[in-house]
Amino acid sequence: MAWLNSLRKRDDCLLYQERAIFYHNPIPGWLRLLVGLVGGLTPLLPLGYFLSHWLQIDWSNPPALLFLGIHTLFLCLLPIAIIIFSLWFAGLAMSIELRINAVTNEVVLTRRNLISQQVTVYSLDRIEITKVGLPAQNPDYDQPFVTLQMPDGLKVDICSFMRDHEAKECAGRINQFISEARATTLK
Repeated sequence: MAWLNSLRKRDDCLLYQERAIFYHNPIPGWLRLLVGLVGGLTPLLPLGYFLSHWLQIDWSNPPALLFLGIHTLFLCLLPIAIIIFSLWFAGLAMSIELRINAVTNEVVLTRRNLISQQVTVYSLDRIEITKVGLPAQNPDYDQPFVTLQMPDGLKVDICSFMRDHEAKECAGRINQFISEARATTLK
């Protein structure tokens, strides 16, 4: 999914205010349209080829079962799976908006797709930073990111960093907000 993050990266928005952090990661309309059209229409070609050859099979002398199985897998099932995934992404993939507010000690997570919008409010003291991925420390990572885990188990990746120190700074600010929220709830 690194290619998806790189396509979406220029639309990402990470804003710092004095006592708040705002992160917005939209799925652009052009990307939804491109994936929906290309992924929905291109696999129709092998599907049409499969159906035209399937109808021309002489069933009195059928071809080998392996030949039919391979053709069914690669020319029928795989294109149908690609069509389903493309249409799912075009219609149901979620755009994320995250607001971390240290003044009110709450985190507001808004997830949107073309059909619905889900707004969830969490207490800031129950949020955890589960991972800070830095390419300098682990070459498997393409870009720096910070992963937050919500109390209900949902994980949100903040991926709009260009350099490692930006991710460390963001994680430090979030950690500071969380520790301040935990300190106020213990009083």
